[in-house]
Amino acid sequence: MPLAVVVRPHGVHGELLVKLHNPDSDLLFGAERLVLRSERGEQEIRAISARPGQKGMALLCLQGCTSRDEAETLRSAEVCLPRSALPDLAEDEYYLCDLVGLKAVGRDGLEVGEVEEVLVYPASNALRIRAARGICELPLLEPYLVRVEPEAGRIVVAGVEDLNWEYPRDRERKSR
Repeated sequence: MPLAVVVRPHGVHGELLVKLHNPDSDLLFGAERLVLRSERGEQEIRAISARPGQKGMALLCLQGCTSRDEAETLRSAEVCLPRSALPDLAEDEYYLCDLVGLKAVGRDGLEVGEVEEVLVYPASNALRIRAARGICELPLLEPYLVRVEPEAGRIVVAGVEDLNWEYPRDRERKSR
Protein backbone atom coordinates (compact mmCIF):
# COMPACT_ATOMS: atom_id res chain seq x y z
CA MET A 1 0.00 0.00 0.00
CA PRO A 2 1.58 3.34 -1.03
CA LEU A 3 2.27 5.61 1.95
CA ALA A 4 4.57 8.32 0.59
CA VAL A 5 6.90 9.38 -2.18
CA VAL A 6 10.56 10.35 -1.77
CA VAL A 7 10.94 14.07 -2.45
CA ARG A 8 14.69 14.47 -1.93
CA PRO A 9 17.63 13.68 0.35
CA HIS A 10 17.68 15.44 3.71
CA GLY A 11 21.14 16.15 5.06
CA VAL A 12 24.33 14.24 4.26
CA HIS A 13 23.76 10.94 6.10
CA GLY A 14 21.17 9.32 3.81
CA GLU A 15 17.98 10.56 5.44
CA LEU A 16 15.03 11.07 3.07
CA LEU A 17 12.35 13.73 2.97
CA VAL A 18 9.11 12.03 1.94
CA LYS A 19 5.67 13.45 1.14
CA LEU A 20 2.93 11.48 2.87
CA HIS A 21 -0.10 10.53 0.78
CA ASN A 22 -2.22 10.76 3.93
CA PRO A 23 -0.73 13.19 6.46
CA ASP A 24 -3.19 11.93 9.11
CA SER A 25 -1.88 8.35 8.91
CA ASP A 26 0.80 7.11 11.31
CA LEU A 27 1.45 3.81 9.48
CA LEU A 28 4.90 4.92 8.28
CA PHE A 29 6.06 5.75 11.80
CA GLY A 30 5.52 2.22 13.09
CA ALA A 31 6.72 0.32 10.04
CA GLU A 32 9.68 -2.05 10.33
CA ARG A 33 9.75 -3.19 6.70
CA LEU A 34 8.91 -1.08 3.66
CA VAL A 35 8.83 -1.61 -0.07
CA LEU A 36 10.36 1.00 -2.37
CA ARG A 37 8.86 1.16 -5.87
CA SER A 38 10.68 2.93 -8.68
CA GLU A 39 11.39 2.54 -12.37
CA ARG A 40 14.07 0.04 -11.29
CA GLY A 41 11.41 -2.21 -9.72
CA GLU A 42 10.51 -3.05 -6.12
CA GLN A 43 12.90 -3.46 -3.24
CA GLU A 44 12.00 -4.52 0.30
CA ILE A 45 14.00 -2.61 2.90
CA ARG A 46 14.19 -2.18 6.67
CA ALA A 47 13.10 1.15 8.13
CA ILE A 48 15.56 2.44 10.73
CA SER A 49 13.45 5.42 11.78
CA ALA A 50 10.66 7.69 10.62
CA ARG A 51 9.57 10.95 12.17
CA PRO A 52 7.04 13.61 11.26
CA GLY A 53 8.24 16.61 9.31
CA GLN A 54 6.40 19.79 8.38
CA LYS A 55 3.24 20.15 6.29
CA GLY A 56 2.51 16.55 5.31
CA MET A 57 6.14 15.50 5.13
CA ALA A 58 8.20 12.98 7.09
CA LEU A 59 11.89 12.18 7.51
CA LEU A 60 12.85 8.56 6.87
CA CYS A 61 16.05 6.58 7.45
CA LEU A 62 16.47 3.26 5.64
CA GLN A 63 18.95 0.47 6.20
CA GLY A 64 21.85 0.74 3.77
CA CYS A 65 21.13 4.33 2.80
CA THR A 66 23.95 6.19 4.55
CA SER A 67 24.96 9.02 2.22
CA ARG A 68 23.37 11.87 0.33
CA ASP A 69 24.38 10.23 -2.97
CA GLU A 70 22.60 6.97 -2.02
CA ALA A 71 19.54 8.95 -0.93
CA GLU A 72 19.54 10.85 -4.22
CA THR A 73 19.13 7.57 -6.16
CA LEU A 74 15.81 7.05 -4.32
CA ARG A 75 14.28 10.38 -5.42
CA SER A 76 10.68 9.86 -6.68
CA ALA A 77 10.50 6.30 -5.34
CA GLU A 78 7.17 5.35 -3.84
CA VAL A 79 7.34 4.21 -0.20
CA CYS A 80 4.92 1.35 0.38
CA LEU A 81 3.86 -0.84 3.26
CA PRO A 82 3.51 -4.56 2.52
CA ARG A 83 -0.15 -5.63 2.55
CA SER A 84 0.56 -8.12 5.33
CA ALA A 85 1.63 -5.26 7.62
CA LEU A 86 -1.64 -3.34 7.30
CA PRO A 87 -3.93 -3.33 10.34
CA ASP A 88 -7.12 -5.38 10.20
CA LEU A 89 -10.21 -3.44 9.22
CA ALA A 90 -13.66 -3.37 10.75
CA GLU A 91 -16.40 -5.01 8.72
CA ASP A 92 -17.60 -1.76 7.15
CA GLU A 93 -14.12 -0.34 6.44
CA TYR A 94 -11.91 -0.60 3.35
CA TYR A 95 -8.59 0.70 2.10
CA LEU A 96 -8.80 3.31 -0.66
CA CYS A 97 -6.28 1.38 -2.77
CA ASP A 98 -8.72 -1.56 -2.83
CA LEU A 99 -11.25 0.53 -4.76
CA VAL A 100 -9.06 0.69 -7.89
CA GLY A 101 -10.36 -1.80 -10.44
CA LEU A 102 -13.86 -2.09 -8.96
CA LYS A 103 -16.86 -1.63 -11.23
CA ALA A 104 -18.98 1.46 -10.58
CA VAL A 105 -22.68 0.67 -10.90
CA GLY A 106 -25.78 2.77 -10.45
CA ARG A 107 -28.52 2.00 -7.91
CA ASP A 108 -30.30 0.19 -10.75
CA GLY A 109 -27.33 -2.18 -11.14
CA LEU A 110 -26.32 -0.83 -14.55
CA GLU A 111 -22.59 -0.40 -15.01
CA VAL A 112 -21.34 3.19 -15.08
CA GLY A 113 -17.63 2.47 -15.50
CA GLU A 114 -14.54 1.30 -13.63
CA VAL A 115 -12.53 2.92 -10.85
CA GLU A 116 -9.22 3.87 -12.42
CA GLU A 117 -7.55 5.85 -9.63
CA VAL A 118 -8.07 7.29 -6.15
CA LEU A 119 -7.43 11.03 -6.02
CA VAL A 120 -6.56 12.67 -2.71
CA TYR A 121 -7.56 16.32 -2.50
CA PRO A 122 -7.44 18.64 0.53
CA ALA A 123 -11.24 18.92 0.76
CA SER A 124 -12.16 15.29 0.01
CA ASN A 125 -11.05 12.21 -1.85
CA ALA A 126 -12.42 11.28 -5.26
CA LEU A 127 -12.43 8.33 -7.62
CA ARG A 128 -11.52 8.69 -11.28
CA ILE A 129 -14.13 6.64 -13.12
CA ARG A 130 -13.44 5.58 -16.70
CA ALA A 131 -16.48 4.73 -18.81
CA ALA A 132 -17.18 4.28 -22.51
CA ARG A 133 -18.53 7.84 -22.59
CA GLY A 134 -15.51 9.43 -20.90
CA ILE A 135 -13.89 10.07 -17.52
CA CYS A 136 -15.27 11.73 -14.39
CA GLU A 137 -14.14 12.35 -10.83
CA LEU A 138 -16.64 11.00 -8.31
CA PRO A 139 -16.38 12.52 -4.83
CA LEU A 140 -16.17 9.95 -2.02
CA LEU A 141 -19.11 11.67 -0.37
CA GLU A 142 -22.85 11.30 -0.18
CA PRO A 143 -24.91 11.43 -2.35
CA TYR A 144 -22.41 10.21 -4.98
CA LEU A 145 -20.97 7.19 -3.18
CA VAL A 146 -23.88 5.04 -2.00
CA ARG A 147 -21.94 2.00 -0.75
CA VAL A 148 -18.76 0.02 -1.28
CA GLU A 149 -19.06 -3.72 -1.94
CA PRO A 150 -15.48 -4.97 -2.40
CA GLU A 151 -16.52 -8.64 -2.06
CA ALA A 152 -18.88 -8.12 -5.04
CA GLY A 153 -16.20 -6.21 -6.96
CA ARG A 154 -18.20 -3.00 -7.16
CA ILE A 155 -19.18 0.32 -5.74
CA VAL A 156 -22.71 1.67 -5.98
CA VAL A 157 -22.91 5.30 -7.10
CA ALA A 158 -25.58 7.92 -7.73
CA GLY A 159 -25.74 11.35 -9.31
CA VAL A 160 -23.05 10.69 -11.91
CA GLU A 161 -25.09 12.60 -14.48
CA ASP A 162 -24.45 15.74 -12.37
CA LEU A 163 -20.66 15.37 -12.58
CA ASN A 164 -18.35 16.94 -15.13
CA TRP A 165 -17.38 14.34 -17.69
CA GLU A 166 -14.31 14.63 -19.87
CA TYR A 167 -15.21 13.16 -23.22
CA PRO A 168 -12.66 11.61 -25.60
CA ARG A 169 -13.41 14.26 -28.26
CA ASP A 170 -12.67 17.01 -25.71
CA ARG A 171 -9.20 15.58 -25.16
CA GLU A 172 -8.56 15.41 -28.93
CA ARG A 173 -9.59 19.06 -29.35
CA LYS A 174 -7.37 20.20 -26.45
CA SER A 175 -4.32 18.42 -27.89
CA ARG A 176 -4.58 20.21 -31.24
